[in-house]
Amino acid sequence: MKALLIRAFLYLVLVALVSQALYYEATSLDHFSMFSEWGHTEPLQSLTLFLCGALLLIKGRMSPRNRELAVCLALLFLAMLVRENDQHFEMMFPHGFWKFPAGLALLVMGIYAWHYRARLSEQVGRFTRSMPFGLMTSGFLALVFSRLVGRTAHWQAILGDAYIRAAKNAVEEGVEFFALALLLIGVIEWMARRYE
Repeated sequence: MKALLIRAFLYLVLVALVSQALYYEATSLDHFSMFSEWGHTEPLQSLTLFLCGALLLIKGRMSPRNRELAVCLALLFLAMLVRENDQHFEMMFPHGFWKFPAGLALLVMGIYAWHYRARLSEQVGRFTRSMPFGLMTSGFLALVFSRLVGRTAHWQAILGDAYIRAAKNAVEEGVEFFALALLLIGVIEWMARRYE
């Protein structure tokens, strides 16, 4: 019980840090840089995705009965990390280049999943009955919501002539960062279940 309470407190601190990071970006950058690809939030989102992938690889190594699922999820997070850093790829390569490494990660994931489909099916069955699955599902749903709520047309309809791109970006990036925090919490909770 004590360990659960400590983790719950740490997750509360994590969510507060997400909020504080958004506030820091809003107060330390000009309106052009704020909540853009070059702001403070984007690298923190990338770090969160990296941590999710790295922890999942550790989970796969620690827990052979979950290895295939952990590897598949790590590859999914790798593809998400590549997508999150598309601007950096486009500084060195043609526009849209990020799709190739992200697609490669997803292709490897698909081949790996097909090769281990029987074991993966069993692992997914166990995982879907766990709290970490619920947390990660919530994170993925919030990530989708961030994309939907971040549409420019949506904000122009809401704000009309008072539309400010920085406000739209703040909401979109804030919800996305919170979604990634939920995903990280889900991964940490799965890590905490050593024998599951």
